Amino acid sequence: MILVASQERDFVEWHGGCPTALVWALDLGDPALVAQVVAARARLGDVLLPRYERQPHVTIAYAGLGPHEGATPEGHLYPPESLVRDLDLLRGSGIGPLRVEVSGWDTFAMAPYLGADVPGAADLRALLLGGAEGYVPHVTLGFYAAGADAATLHERMSGWDAPSLGYDVDSLTLFSYATSDIAGPLAVVGRLSLADGTWSPAN
Repeated sequence: MILVASQERDFVEWHGGCPTALVWALDLGDPALVAQVVAARARLGDVLLPRYERQPHVTIAYAGLGPHEGATPEGHLYPPESLVRDLDLLRGSGIGPLRVEVSGWDTFAMAPYLGADVPGAADLRALLLGGAEGYVPHVTLGFYAAGADAATLHERMSGWDAPSLGYDVDSLTLFSYATSDIAGPLAVVGRLSLADGTWSPAN
């Protein structure tokens, strides 16, 4: 596989002035998993961009850009009525709490990741996006830097004792992140209980 470097810049052409984007994900902010992500990033070193501040999570579906007056985005928007629609879809899905098993590592062209086995995750993604073809649940370790190559990647990760961690996740979280910062942290917008459908906004 040829690794593709990311650019740490403000992709104005995508967001057009919308300051935030939103994503549905499973929040896995457990200290043991955080430690494993830190350990993997330390092994990879300069193979990765030096900064990645997003807490461990499994993305279910990208929702869209938060609307902003005067913005001219190329990407699609996620207005309040879309959130109402998605909450109705999710509540009617019959999908309950999920079991997440994190183990091993692999890579996409632009990012290495820890594998995540999540029965039911593809069903949630299909519900929100209309399909789940090619979906690979994962915990991202970061983004590749310029000059990264597959040989160095595998050399750095050779012999690494990959984590084997399990979690029962009872909520689906809507996160936001700053569109100007591809490696910035996620902020909780709200959580939907997968047990009883209760929506709990962060504010």
